[in-house]
Amino acid sequence: MNFKYWYGTRYPIYINLLWQRHGENILDSLGKIVKNVGGDPLNSINWVRDNINVTFLEGNLKNILYIEIGTSFEIVRGFNLGLAILNKNTNGISQFGGRVNFSFEDF
Repeated sequence: MNFKYWYGTRYPIYINLLWQRHGENILDSLGKIVKNVGGDPLNSINWVRDNINVTFLEGNLKNILYIEIGTSFEIVRGFNLGLAILNKNTNGISQFGGRVNFSFEDF
């Protein structure tokens, strides 16, 4: 979900919200696939090992919540500065970050 508000018709303030669920392949301690549930597009199906009937979100479930809040403003005519803070929470483990970008002309 994206929300953008123009403060004073010149300065955008935005919020991006993403909620995602993903079923990863089941791996053993050596990193070899025990069960392929389609969680990785680089590992195709092995007709000997894998069943083609897979339940939706089977495997190691990852719940991801991503929130980003940011704004941009014009420092001098045509030169813009953008600032954003973000949080990515994967199965209860949070990662915080930020972003600064400079642009010339439009936001």
